[in-house]
Amino acid sequence: MDDEQFFADVESRADLDSREQVVAVAESVLDVLGERLDTTDALADELPENLAAALDGAGQEAAGFTPEEFVDWVREAEREKTTDVDVDRARLHTQAVLESLAQSVEGTTWNDVRGQLPDEYERLYRAG
Repeated sequence: MDDEQFFADVESRADLDSREQVVAVAESVLDVLGERLDTTDALADELPENLAAALDGAGQEAAGFTPEEFVDWVREAEREKTTDVDVDRARLHTQAVLESLAQSVEGTTWNDVRGQLPDEYERLYRAG
């Protein structure tokens, strides 16, 4: 994974203004993603250390929640890290991070992540 390209992609897709915002958004999304997945080892191996640490919730009885609930949890996580965002911004941030991950990590790693998510999550990581 090219870390600089990943951060630049998230910044552009999410219309963010600083690396600090990008990191906070990425950590928020990955924190929730870690709670949703059964295993994240392959993904964590490809991420920068601070982002890999955000996946710590994996393997602890992965929670089954809808894409809308996922976005709400991201919104709450962002609120704790930075400032309050509305649900539309949280959805944009979620999509930006997941779409950037899909482009940045190896195909087998992304397929593993995608395979752990219900089909309805596709709208959170498919551009366009």
